[in-house]
Formats: sequence, C-alpha cells, structure tokens
Amino acid sequence: MVKKANFRKILYNELVWARSLAGLNISLAARRSGVRVPPSPHMIISTIIGFIAMCILVYALAVLTVNDFSILSGSIDRYKHILVLFPHPDDEVFSCGGTIKQAVKKGIRVTVATMTKGEKGTPDGHEELSLKTTRAQELQKALSYLGVTDFILNDFGDGELEHKRTEITAYVANLIKQLKPDLVITYDTSGFYGHPDHIVLAEVVTKLVKTSFPDVTLWYTTAPQKSLDKISLPVHMAQDPAFHKRRTLPTHKIVVARGIYSKVRAMFAHQSQMPGFKKSFPAYLPLWLSFSCMIVEYFHQYQRK
Repeated sequence: MVKKANFRKILYNELVWARSLAGLNISLAARRSGVRVPPSPHMIISTIIGFIAMCILVYALAVLTVNDFSILSGSIDRYKHILVLFPHPDDEVFSCGGTIKQAVKKGIRVTVATMTKGEKGTPDGHEELSLKTTRAQELQKALSYLGVTDFILNDFGDGELEHKRTEITAYVANLIKQLKPDLVITYDTSGFYGHPDHIVLAEVVTKLVKTSFPDVTLWYTTAPQKSLDKISLPVHMAQDPAFHKRRTLPTHKIVVARGIYSKVRAMFAHQSQMPGFKKSFPAYLPLWLSFSCMIVEYFHQYQRK
C-alpha cells in the first residue's frame, strides 16, 4: 500500500501540474481529498494577468462597437485659434472635449463660449435658477480638466435663443471679429437631436461664416449612424420632427484616445447633468465605461455654396 504521506505528496504534485495547466487555484481533487493547496505566486500573477487581459478585450470590443473607424481622419494642426460655440454648459465636452484637449496640448489657442447658463438642465426641463451658478462652476471645472483658460459664459436664457436671434447674431459676429479664429466648432443645423437652442445657434453661426467670414473654417459636431444607434438622445426636446433631415454625416474624425482620461473627468465635472447622461447610455454599463469608449469625435466640414 502507498503510505498516506506519500499519497498526499503525489496528489500535491499532481495538483500543482493541473493548476499550472488549467489556471485553477484549487482543483476539484484537492477539495475532495481535503488537501489545502495554497496558490503559488505564479498562479496569482497568471490570474491577475488573465483578468486584466479580459478587461482589455471587453473594452476593445466596446470601443469597436460604438465607433466608426472607417471615416477619414482629420487634423487640427494647421489651425492657430479655435472658437468653440455651444448653447449650454456640457455641450462642449460631450461633442468635442477630446479635440479641445488635443488642441490645447498642441499649443493651439482655444476659446469656449456658451450662450446660456443652462438653467433648464433639469430632468423634465423645468427652469431652476440656482442651476445657473451650479452649471457655471461645473463648466469652469470641466474646462480646467481640458486645459482651457479662455472661456465666456453668456446668459441669453436657456430655451430663449429663438426669441433673441438678432441679438445673438450681433454678439457672435462681434466675437468672431474680436477673436479672429480660423476654426469655429458648433452643432450642425439639426441641433444634433433637434434642440431649438442648438438649431438657432447653428443657423446663426452658419450664416455668419457663409456671408461675413470667408476665411473662417466651420466644423459641425456630428456622429455616424453606427454611433447614434448605440445611444438614446433626448429627441423629445425637438420642436421640428423633421430635424434629422438636416443632420450632417461626418467628413472626418479626430481620434482622442490619448486625452480620454481628461475628457471623462470633464464630463463627470457636469454632475448636475448626470441623470441625463445616464439616460443616453446603456443602463447595464457603468457611466465611466461608456464615456471612456468615446475615443473618436466626428465632424462635418461646412462647404460654402
């Protein structure tokens, strides 16, 4: 008969071999025999590496699922001053936060101007005046993560831009004259999801660039259908049901993977808007993961006719 001690030694050696082969800390045989086999440093490291590899694989699949890498790559290198114009705080980071960060790192001057303080940025769209202060602070914090120090926060009234079109036109025209940007970034005339404020500002900027500023390049922020299919936009805010017919397709993309950490931090800086963000992305994914998958930003370059 095999002595009990020798049996345990043989069993232990067999378990070590099985563990190294299958990646198991304790095999079924060890559990049945009552032998406690402590995991070796090699197996702990292998388990950790396996877990990390699995996480990287899942992230890579998510990135490939939500982004369209077939679109041509663009560049901001030739621009010296970029003016980013949006109606509300948070529009800037959601649409082109990574591009802003990339421009700042390249030494390009970036000015961000918002037309309102976003006092209607509540889950049901009702006005909450205290949000003006909150969202102003959030914008400043978000832009600090993106490296932007030159920003303008206006107060034309959230949801009121249609009634102040003349005033806004004069303001934007004067702003472009003063700053002399060579690239302006804003929404396209669909407002992305039909938001009236988005549409008004886009129409104002487009008309000005077309008629008064021939040397200024205009980029619309947009997205390919592949990306739009993965998110839920608040289209209930649209007043024109045909807004999507004016949506532009991307002419180029900017890969912002190197600045994605700053973009994610900037998005989380807009804490008052988290309920809205959560509705836009799949509920089964943590918000930070959804944000971190947005490593590509898409633009449509406006062509004068």
